[in-house]
Amino acid sequence: MVNDISLSKFVNLNKSNKYSEPEDIYTEMVKIIKLEIKNFVLEYPEFGNLINIKNILNRTFLKRPLMVISYGVTYKGMADQILNEHFIKKEIKGKNKFLLKSDFYLDSCQKEATSLYFTYKEIFKLAQIIHNVLYKTFPRLEIIVNYFKEMNKCLKFLGLGSIWLTPAGMIITQKYVKTETKELVTSMLGKRNSISIKTPIPNKINLRKQNAGIVPNIVHSLDATNIALLVNNLINNYLELEVITIHDCFATHANNVEILKYQVKLAFLCIYGNKSFINDYHKFIIEYIKKSGFIIENFEIKLPKNKLKLPSVPNFQENEYFIENILGSQYFIN
Repeated sequence: MVNDISLSKFVNLNKSNKYSEPEDIYTEMVKIIKLEIKNFVLEYPEFGNLINIKNILNRTFLKRPLMVISYGVTYKGMADQILNEHFIKKEIKGKNKFLLKSDFYLDSCQKEATSLYFTYKEIFKLAQIIHNVLYKTFPRLEIIVNYFKEMNKCLKFLGLGSIWLTPAGMIITQKYVKTETKELVTSMLGKRNSISIKTPIPNKINLRKQNAGIVPNIVHSLDATNIALLVNNLINNYLELEVITIHDCFATHANNVEILKYQVKLAFLCIYGNKSFINDYHKFIIEYIKKSGFIIENFEIKLPKNKLKLPSVPNFQENEYFIENILGSQYFIN
């Protein structure tokens, strides 16, 4: 989606062969994050305890925190997630400390295993480092996420939800709204019971939920598009393959695997290969705003008392070898 050549290597979108080793973005980020922690501790010695966690960070520890960054997770959200999954809360001398679970030690026989305690402040700082280093390493990811958020903010001001057209021709809308809570009280056999019911407020957009949902919903819709285009291509080319799909996983009989792999790649190229999804996304929303009764002039929406500036569509340089790389990738689907 962002045509990032430096990132494509680590997610197996580059040309390779059966003798090449598969790449893994999470393993690569482990090295980068460890270096970032080392440099941070040198600058801020008061966080020297983070060196202990640097020495035992691995792919299992970092995979989920890295996955949810593009989904809009906050520093606090990531810190709480890390604590819930990898630490045990202990009270020491009246203060809360967090002990790393033994499952995540590189060497379970380490003598210091029972003494690796961290404060919430240290875990929060770790979350900040993890969060920031991904966008620092691959800045196009932050650019695209910020663009989606700015567009959501603009649409919220107009009282509109987000909308996009998939390359398979399906129109998808996302409109998370705020809710109000009403409490219902009943009495049965002298016992009082209450229940809280959340009722949506149709015209009040929940921007926080809009931002949290926009990236995963767009990406998942494009994964579904890959399936739709795959099936359509098989039908149009009279390829009577028996196919099973679950999200981004594909199965067929063993003698048809290579054919299916090639067809999955062709469907993927229909989404990303010949045009920019972001440009189409932007144009479709502009038309949606106009059809909703608003006037747009010089990249601004005219309102009764003022003007609302539209976010600029990101201009990502195209990867001229994109098609060649996808078709020649051994591990694109594996």
